[in-house]
Amino acid sequence: MTIETTANVSTPGLLGVPEICDYLAVPESAVRDLILRRAIPVIKIGQRIRVRRTDLDAYLAANTREAVAR
Repeated sequence: MTIETTANVSTPGLLGVPEICDYLAVPESAVRDLILRRAIPVIKIGQRIRVRRTDLDAYLAANTREAVAR
């Protein structure tokens, strides 16, 4: 699967790879890994990959852990 990384035209509720990187404050390689591992569901529109913001938020909620007091 090829992951499109060019800037996209803003689509309400859908994020491209650059927007996901900004939203999560992580490098592109981390986003590519999430997509390739199918950790987050994607929508493929032609050669472009998009992720619903709600799906990304659900992934974050499901992978949030409480801090451990030491």
